Formats: sequence, C-alpha cells, structure tokens
Amino acid sequence: MPEISVIVPAYNVEKYLHACLDSILAQTFTDFELILIDDGSPDSSGKICDEYAEMDSRIRVFHQENQGQAAARNFGVSQAKAEWIHFVDSDDIIHPQMLEILYDCAIRTKCNISMCGFVGGESVPDGFLEHIADYTVSKADVTDEYLVGLLKNDSLCYHSVCAKIIKKDILLKIPFEAGRTREDSAVVCQWLHETKNIAYIDKQMYFYVKNPTSTVHCKFSRKNFDSLWSFEQQMDFCDRVNFPRLKANLLCEYAVYHYILINKIKNENPDFNSYIEDLKRKASAATRKALKSPYIDKKEKLYLLELKYPQWMKWYWIISNRLKKLKRL
Repeated sequence: MPEISVIVPAYNVEKYLHACLDSILAQTFTDFELILIDDGSPDSSGKICDEYAEMDSRIRVFHQENQGQAAARNFGVSQAKAEWIHFVDSDDIIHPQMLEILYDCAIRTKCNISMCGFVGGESVPDGFLEHIADYTVSKADVTDEYLVGLLKNDSLCYHSVCAKIIKKDILLKIPFEAGRTREDSAVVCQWLHETKNIAYIDKQMYFYVKNPTSTVHCKFSRKNFDSLWSFEQQMDFCDRVNFPRLKANLLCEYAVYHYILINKIKNENPDFNSYIEDLKRKASAATRKALKSPYIDKKEKLYLLELKYPQWMKWYWIISNRLKKLKRL
C-alpha cells in the first residue's frame, strides 16, 4: 500500500497538465500513488492522463462525466489506497522534495495535517526547484487566534486544499460539497479544527499558475456567488465551535466581497444587474455587523466605510489630512 495518494482532477488543462504531472513524478519521495480524474474534459486532458498511466504503474486514471472539481476530489478520496492525501490542481507544479518534507514533518510531529507555503505567477520563479537543505518546522494548536493569523498572513494556506498532506479519515468525515466552486475554502478551516494541531514548514514548495481561464479569473457568472456561500459556511462553522475572532474577520471579508461582486457585475456582466440591489442590502448588513465587532481593527473598519460610503470617506480623508497639517503648525 502506498503511503500517500496524490489526487489531481483534470478539466481542460492540456496546456498545463504535462508540467504538473512531471513535477509529481519527479518527487524524491516515491511511495505514492497518483489518482487522475478526467472530469469530462472536451480537450486532450483525458488522453494525456491515459498516456502517463501507461508509463508509470503508480498512476490510476478515472474518466467521468463533468461533475465539477468538488465531486472529482471526493471521488478521488474514495478511491485512495493511502492513509495520507495530497491534492494538486492540474495547472500547478510542486517542488521535487515536497512530499518527502511534508510526510517527514507529519510523522515527526505526529500531526494529521502538514503544510507549507505557496508561490504564484505565470511561470516558475528562479530557484523554486533548487534543493532544500534546511527548513524550519513549527507545530501549532488550531485555535481561534491561530486561524485568524493564518487567514491574515497566509491566506492561501487558510483557503486552499493544496500544499498539504492530510489524513484520509478527516476528508471522509468532512467531504467537499459537490456542485460548488470555492468548495476548498468552505472545508479547510473545518479540517484544521478537526485535527487540533498542524505542522507548518517555512518553505514555499507549491507553485500555483495564474491561469487566466480558471474560475477565479473568468468573467462574472453565477458561479461567483459560491464565494458568498463559502464565507457563509465558514461563519456557520465559527458559530458551532465558538471562534468569534475568526468569524468577525470572515464577516469583514464577506462584506468586502459583496462590493467586489457589485463592481464585477457592473463592469463584466450586466445580465446580473437585477442582483445588485440585493447584494447592496446584504453588503450593508454585513458591514454594520463588522463595524460593531471588537475583533476588527481600525484599518479594516475604515476600508469597509470607504466601500460603503465612498463620497463621505473622501471628505473624511480631506478633513483628516488638513487637521494633521494644522497640528504640525
């Protein structure tokens, strides 16, 4: 039985898939299986998966009708033979020592989740693939304060399922919600809380490609509303486990994202103009709650006020700057 199951859903990524799979097969840690799920790709992604499976016996390929990334990931977990799971997005690249380091740190610290940092761009940065000789491992209890720090200082580690190895039983207990996008953000905080403590490696070993065709970068569509659903799922989780600080910070981001959606609709897809008034109402309600929270700092509150009252805040800054000048006289 392999120690790690690496799961890669693939959909319309023929341009990136070779580099992704090559980076996985180049791992210094070799005791893994690679599960590829062709999620009904209309391009040659499925064919590429089959070609790689012919070259390496560790690879298993599954072809299915398009059901979305969440369903593909759930299916991959259900087929996994290993105790540990690692997700890689099919347009990304991982450092050759990534599995080795993550696994070693998980075993040494006896943590059920081991994770590292991300680096992103249009091409792999210089030095990314160089040998890692030294790194620092920190073990942390997953508290309200810790998750707030992770959200603010390393938001990709907070939101993304990638750059981690995770015990399979956690994923079976808390699966993705099929049919949704941004399904990762909705569950990662729950996984972290479930494991109680995590190991964190201070190296960026996961490279995410800024793919202009990905869901995040596409023109506004109904899928963008799933980001609001994801925030709501996270805030409900905070209520269940009594994490008021994390909920307050998520509420702040939730409010901001309403304003982002309003601007995206105006600039990208006027077919959704009928949603704007409802988004404005929800943005105002979330903003009012966030402004009352003792866990939101002044800088964040001023940012929310600028989004909600742009004209009023314009005068606020003019008057504030003039008063500062007068005090210096």
